[in-house]
Amino acid sequence: MTRMGWPYDLMTLAEFEELPEDTTRQYELQDGVLVTSPLPGPLHQKARFRVTNALSSQLPSVWRVVHGVETVTRPDFPACVRVPDVVVVPDHVFDERLARFSATQVLMVVEIVSAGSRTTDTVVKPVEYAEAGVPYYWTVHLAEPMSVTAYRLGDNGQYEKDPPATGVFAVPDPFPLSLDLTELMSPRKRRVDQ
Repeated sequence: MTRMGWPYDLMTLAEFEELPEDTTRQYELQDGVLVTSPLPGPLHQKARFRVTNALSSQLPSVWRVVHGVETVTRPDFPACVRVPDVVVVPDHVFDERLARFSATQVLMVVEIVSAGSRTTDTVVKPVEYAEAGVPYYWTVHLAEPMSVTAYRLGDNGQYEKDPPATGVFAVPDPFPLSLDLTELMSPRKRRVDQ
């Protein structure tokens, strides 16, 4: 595969959509600037998988949990496109089989914070997701002690941030949900066939 030429100007959403497929990196668009990051490593993937499963088992049946799907937070120039670790969308949106979601279709975003994404996940994205109208945003911090920080969109269009929670994290909204952080990264028990 040949590498694409790097864009030197701010990109529109249409230009972002025209980029050739590249499965060696993750691409996002931040205020029209093309940003790349390494693909998630094994621990990050494990956390994303377990968060996805935990949420999926607790959601009302009209909601769906998906991971790694592009989400457009600003379609207008300069465009913003993110690839959240986990999103919660209505079943009918998932069933449309869209290539990417609009932030207006997303109920909740969950980001697994890593060393290379700390500032983006905890400073930039809360502002961006709030401006896009995403009602709920969680950041999962894998560094010890593992914690989850929950953000809820307030009437003023900005997030209200809860203090980081450790141990068992539970919230009543948008519906009762919990994550047992002690189980999130624990080794999987081997199944013994009889």
